[in-house]
Amino acid sequence: MITAFISLFLDSILCLVNISSLLQISEYSKKNVCFIMFLDEQTLLKLSTKGNVPDERVCIGLWRIVIVRNLPYKDMRKTRKRTGSEYVISNHYTRHCVWEEVHQNKRLNKYNHMAIDEQFNFYQSDGLTKFDPSDLNTPLPSYACRYVPEGSFIVRAHTPMSNLFSCLWFNEVNRFTSCDQLSFAYTFLKLKRLNPIASEDIDSLTFGAPRFLRHLMDPSSKKVPVMEFEVSKDGTELQFKSVTVGKYLCAEQGGGTIIVANRTSASGWETFKLWRINETTFQFRVFNKQFMGLNHATGNGIDVVAVASTSSETFQIVRNSGDLSRVRIKAPNGFFLQVKTKELVTADSKGDGGWGDSDPSVFIMTISGRLQGEFQVTNGYGPLKAPQVMREHWSTFIVEEDFKFISKNGINAVRIPVGWWIASDPKPPHPYVGGSLQALDNAFLWSRKYDIKVIIDLHAAPGSQNGFEHSSPKDGFQEWGLSNQNIQQTVNVIDFLTARYTNNPSLYAVELINEPLAPGASLDSIIKYYKAGYETVRKHSKTAYVVMSNRLGQVDPKELFPLASGLERTVIDVHYYNLFSDVFKDMTVQQNINFINTNRAADLNRVTTSNGPLTFVGEWAAEWRVNGATKEDYRKFAEAQLQVYGRATFGWAYWTLKNVNKHWSLQWMIQNGYIKL
Repeated sequence: MITAFISLFLDSILCLVNISSLLQISEYSKKNVCFIMFLDEQTLLKLSTKGNVPDERVCIGLWRIVIVRNLPYKDMRKTRKRTGSEYVISNHYTRHCVWEEVHQNKRLNKYNHMAIDEQFNFYQSDGLTKFDPSDLNTPLPSYACRYVPEGSFIVRAHTPMSNLFSCLWFNEVNRFTSCDQLSFAYTFLKLKRLNPIASEDIDSLTFGAPRFLRHLMDPSSKKVPVMEFEVSKDGTELQFKSVTVGKYLCAEQGGGTIIVANRTSASGWETFKLWRINETTFQFRVFNKQFMGLNHATGNGIDVVAVASTSSETFQIVRNSGDLSRVRIKAPNGFFLQVKTKELVTADSKGDGGWGDSDPSVFIMTISGRLQGEFQVTNGYGPLKAPQVMREHWSTFIVEEDFKFISKNGINAVRIPVGWWIASDPKPPHPYVGGSLQALDNAFLWSRKYDIKVIIDLHAAPGSQNGFEHSSPKDGFQEWGLSNQNIQQTVNVIDFLTARYTNNPSLYAVELINEPLAPGASLDSIIKYYKAGYETVRKHSKTAYVVMSNRLGQVDPKELFPLASGLERTVIDVHYYNLFSDVFKDMTVQQNINFINTNRAADLNRVTTSNGPLTFVGEWAAEWRVNGATKEDYRKFAEAQLQVYGRATFGWAYWTLKNVNKHWSLQWMIQNGYIKL
């Protein structure tokens, strides 16, 4: 995903002429770039007086508008101006042509050449043409193509080198003088310090998607804070391309042998997952789950291998301050990794050869994936700050007023996701922090007060049952259910939760696990666990329903029926979204609605029987992949789902009650007339 950002503050919108038209944006860019614009409230007011008013999608034309409040300065354009001076004027070089800027950036090796070419191709596809001084009738490119961004820019992988061709990064970050419009990196960091607790639910954070930014900008959003998007979090997936041989580092055979540098493209074997020690020190886990290290057993202690099955040696990532994609990897022996040949990677470089393409210890680093689960948040913030961060979230995100709202709007139950470490509260295992159990106790207290039933949902099982960030994996590997000990540990969590709340009249059901993913979570493991979990719930309660989530993946939706049909008060949980699959990519509004009425209705009918377990649509949302949908479109889409999912014999649950992504928030949908229950 490529995202174009523009930061506009205090009437700087005047330079854009008409933001809604975007005359020079090509169809190629429209399909490949998310257009996001940061506006302060004063500029938004100025826009509105000129007829540029955000629509129901909070968009003006192609631009998704993000309102930035509580700015650190009254006038961002005057940062670091001299006392008594009115304006700051930046000193530009004599280069006036973007072609010259491209050439200069390549000559100085300021950025990866491939990244420069890729962004420059975008500029040209949007109409940028080279100025010909011999043709006086041809206007300057900056005039003819005024929408080719000089103040806006494309962000790739959310790195600080956002604008490859202008002086923004140097002026606004190195010199800290925002003489032009604000760069995304600068804006992000400043606002993060102002509003450190604004974010989205952990389980739905996605870097590279525009929704991530809105959590930070909205001071009313009091959720778990996001962290810097530098390389610092567990599970971050990195790929390293040697600048000398032009090939990627690779764990040969996926692990178990040497590290080589002979791959022209990067995928699984060429991806290294981080285990975080601190902000710069990590362990590297490879495809087959071994860890990168040095060959001390049979080698000379400098050959780089991936054979250890447990975490061991640590490495440091040293980044070039002028181009953060250029890195060196410092080994535990104090030397840097270098590529001697495509088949030989050693840790014996002093790393003193500069950052150019001739140094074999320099790599181009690409971030291919990130996780934003509770493990990443708590381990990233550390034992001192993480408790403060999480307790602020627990005490402000869901409060008694929310349960009052639920009851007032005719909702009679809540499905509450919890993590396995709650059973060890108030002293959960590292890096988790105590406090989640008190939050659940509060929910039961308010549920009882407002006559609301509670479904406890074990959303994160030890080892992660699906590898997704909402199940809190350390590095994205799915390792739940691989041993009897792990299954028993999960049963113990169910035992703890059921015993604690069995006498509370609000306890309605216990969901044994959320969204186990096939084939990693095998049917044998699931059946074994569901049997033990059911018996554990029944040990404490004869009336609580036991909810069994269907496995995700290519499985028979009725595979649990032989087990569940022979047990009392059991429920099969299915989750339906018109998302996460290419089948929905180009569907129209009506096609999405038809899919609900036909396909989803058939799916639900298939798992609904008169003599089997009850059925529960445990997750759905009135969100889709339709661009430009109106409020009425959303209303019809939601109504179709309510009609179909209302046939589930145990009911349905919307994901979720509160979310800064409006259509994912049942509260917002109800308050704004999109959903009527």
